[in-house]
Amino acid sequence: SILWHRIYIREKVMRKSALIHIVERVTAKEIAGDSLGAELREVLKERDKIVEDRFDKLVKRCEIIDIGKQITPIEFFTIVAKKIAERLKINPKQLLDSLIEREKESTTEVRPGLAIPHITIDGEHKFELVVARCEAGINFTQDLPPVYAAFVLVGSRDERNFHLRALSAIAQIAQDPDFDKNWLRAKNIEELRDIILLARRHRNGA
Repeated sequence: SILWHRIYIREKVMRKSALIHIVERVTAKEIAGDSLGAELREVLKERDKIVEDRFDKLVKRCEIIDIGKQITPIEFFTIVAKKIAERLKINPKQLLDSLIEREKESTTEVRPGLAIPHITIDGEHKFELVVARCEAGINFTQDLPPVYAAFVLVGSRDERNFHLRALSAIAQIAQDPDFDKNWLRAKNIEELRDIILLARRHRNGA
């Protein structure tokens, strides 16, 4: 029974994502609308009794980028800094410098294939997340394989508690035995978002 349970968990996220696309394809145009995918996600969350927390809400609105070629960490941070700076209304050059400096202190590649760069910034009530997939890989360090999944967190100091909660959420999501396979297999950005939103993890009150 333990074996069957493990097999069930491993395939669960991809089945959910596939289910969304199947239903989208066969749903009549009259009732589909532009938000059908989002509605189907809500149905699945209700079925699995997933109660949204602040991290879920952040993921629903965050930028997810799918990078189609191998890039360096500096190239990656340049892309991310521009996107986060636009949202937080801060200086992209300062943000880029902070991300690079943080990486120099110690690599943010927490395990083979996964990096979680995270820094604090000046200000109040500021917090952003950018998620990236790079199938060709980002070479964060010579000691580990290239990174294909990256979660970049930038927050002001007063958001320290949520910063820690977000790090914990990402760690729980990425520890799923099939996270890597599902992440690389996802067909588009919304499937990547689904992998995060439908993941089994501890959720805090919204």
